[in-house]
This record gives sequence, structure tokens and C-alpha cells, in this order.
Amino acid sequence: KAKLPMAEGPKTAGEFELAWRGFKGNHSLQAAYLCRVDPDSLAALFKTSLTPTMCAAIIGTALGQLGSDGSQGPWLCILEGLTQVPRFGMVAMLIGRKERGELKTAWGEAAGKLEGEAADRLGALAPIYKL
Repeated sequence: KAKLPMAEGPKTAGEFELAWRGFKGNHSLQAAYLCRVDPDSLAALFKTSLTPTMCAAIIGTALGQLGSDGSQGPWLCILEGLTQVPRFGMVAMLIGRKERGELKTAWGEAAGKLEGEAADRLGALAPIYKL
């Protein structure tokens, strides 16, 4: 059974992806692992190695958690930090049709759970994410 490998977040994109794949199908472990990543470090962590599939998985996890406990938690900051990854716009455009449709649905659901400044921040990200 998969469990979180360490107390701190990953040091490299490869380390992140290896752990992430180890949690495949366990969304709560993926969310807990993603929480260990400082949103301000996402650009340095992924540099130019973020793939459309990994990007979609991170977005989906963040959106699925956003507002789930009545708060924005770290999720909105993660979505904002992801946009600072080099080539993010290109990576976002290359997300597959099926994944993009699922993300649009999740985006709408997340937006419905937020109010005030958090809703405005998520709304401002929509054009950047092309959703």
C-alpha cells in the first residue's frame, strides 16, 4: 500500500513524478503529497519538465480539493504557482481533449464552492489555464 515517502516535499521533478505515480488512484495521498510542495517553488521544481499529463493531474487534484472543506487551503496558491512554470501556456494548450473536458467540469464545480476574493482569484486564472 502506497504511503507518503518523506516529511518534506520533492527536490526534483523526477522525484515528484515518481512519487505521484506511486500514488496512482489514491487521490487523498496525491493531495497530501502536493500539499508538501511550496507553491512558490513549482517553477523551480518543474523548470521545463512539466508534461501536459502531469499538469492536468496536478490541476485536477487541486481543483478537486479546492473548497472541499469550506476553505481554499493551499490549492488556490498551487494553481497560481503552476502558472509560473516555464512554458506553462504551451503545456496547458497541449492537455488532451478528454482531460481538458474533465478539468473544465472540475473548474466549474470548484468555482461554485468559492466566494469573494477566492472566487475572483480563480476566475482570473481561467484564461491562463484556457479552461
